[in-house]
Amino acid sequence: MSKRKKDTDQLPAPRVPSKPKPPVLERMEPRYEPVRRPLDRNRLILWVAAIAVAGQMIMPDHLKPFKLAGDAAAQFHGALFDEVNRKELELAQQQAIAQKMADLQAEYATWKGLCSLTNVFDPMMGAACMRAADAHYQSALAQIKNSELIYR
Repeated sequence: MSKRKKDTDQLPAPRVPSKPKPPVLERMEPRYEPVRRPLDRNRLILWVAAIAVAGQMIMPDHLKPFKLAGDAAAQFHGALFDEVNRKELELAQQQAIAQKMADLQAEYATWKGLCSLTNVFDPMMGAACMRAADAHYQSALAQIKNSELIYR
């Protein structure tokens, strides 16, 4: 067997000094600059909460953060709330009008019955009673039917 020289006996390769890169290549390669780490979410929430609590304690009543946030939420939801309430109010008005019409028609029918009964005993008194009932109840029912509240 032949003896070999160990690899450690070999001379290391000489270092060749590298030339600076041409300016074109330097512009193309990304430059690594230190990146500033932004606040993470938990620290940001903690800072906002601390500022809100401090503002709540220090600021005058009309500038307190929670009052301002409540006012903003009220303005945002106010229009929607008003629209929903308007529909409910219209339905309640229509129900009240329908109830009033039903009551008037029931009273009118009662008066017509009483006038018919009076007509049996005294025709002149019965006719006068019927005209008075017609005038009163027909005009009241016509006013309600022509009202714009029913069909708004």
